[in-house]
Amino acid sequence: MKKWRCYWLIMVFVKGLLIAEENELVETLLKILEQIESAKISGADTTQLHEELFNTLEQIRILRKTIGMKTVGNVQ
Repeated sequence: MKKWRCYWLIMVFVKGLLIAEENELVETLLKILEQIESAKISGADTTQLHEELFNTLEQIRILRKTIGMKTVGNVQ
């Protein structure tokens, strides 16, 4: 019984870390979106920013899959 409880606590801790990492990725995603908006206003090329955006979305999708959460849509 103690082993199960220890295992459960470790899993909760790891999920907490993964969720915290997802929150950081979402903050990064918002910053990239702000940069894209600024770049479009100034007429700059947004190709690199879009690549970063899709990479970040893919990282979030993989992380959610790891955590066991449903993802909304596919990132391709």
